[in-house]
Amino acid sequence: MGSGGAADGTATGNAGIEPAPSAEPTGKPGEVVAEQERNAPEPVLARVPADGASYGRLVGSFPHQILPRVPGTQVISSSLSSEGTRVQVSLVATGAGANKVLAFYREHLGRYRFHEVPSASVPGAESAGFAWKESSVVVTAGPEAEHYTVFATLTARAA
Repeated sequence: MGSGGAADGTATGNAGIEPAPSAEPTGKPGEVVAEQERNAPEPVLARVPADGASYGRLVGSFPHQILPRVPGTQVISSSLSSEGTRVQVSLVATGAGANKVLAFYREHLGRYRFHEVPSASVPGAESAGFAWKESSVVVTAGPEAEHYTVFATLTARAA
């Protein structure tokens, strides 16, 4: 619990993330976006990380490449829990308002093939939901409290 992280609250290592196989370009006009998506890394963990929780930093096995904290923010808590090849991930952090947080995750998760889906939030907060195949992420941020939460269910290739 709580080991394997750097002093700045980030996990070390690659957190078991595998890049997607690269595709051969076709050279046809208008296929640049499709090719970029094919070459984008899949948000799939290579293996199921160890369960754990940490306060003040990312838990050592946190998949920080897929779900990094917003730059300049501080981790309050993080956790991982798995069953089979399904991995539940949570992150609570502070130091940025809703606009910055949601813009960051929209851009970042888009690089991992996630598409934005409808998401409801509690009064006084804003949220964004993202999905890719069997994986999902919900980001909720309060504009005044400057706290945000990331909750995700990801898939691992092997248990």
